[in-house]
Amino acid sequence: MRERLLDIEQRKLNLIGAIEACAGGQPLSTLVHRLKDLEADEEKIREKLHELEVDDEPEIDLRDAGVAVADFILNFPERFQELLPEVRKVQVRCCVSRIIVD
Repeated sequence: MRERLLDIEQRKLNLIGAIEACAGGQPLSTLVHRLKDLEADEEKIREKLHELEVDDEPEIDLRDAGVAVADFILNFPERFQELLPEVRKVQVRCCVSRIIVD
């Protein structure tokens, strides 16, 4: 759909250019009508994309989130040990901003 939207935008630009250049003999009303058709198609595709983006968001059940958090915390030591040393360093740096030795 995004490719189709880009194609419509390019066609609109081409039509606007043709209108400004007097359309090479085509009646101006035909070009304006075609531009309105492309704008209507563009609006339909934008609406469909918006619907799809809204529908993609899963509903969150707080009980499932609680179970996921508990699982993460209870299994953290094992999961941390399975990580590569470089990844562990990054994880520690994300959690600890600085270490001060007194």
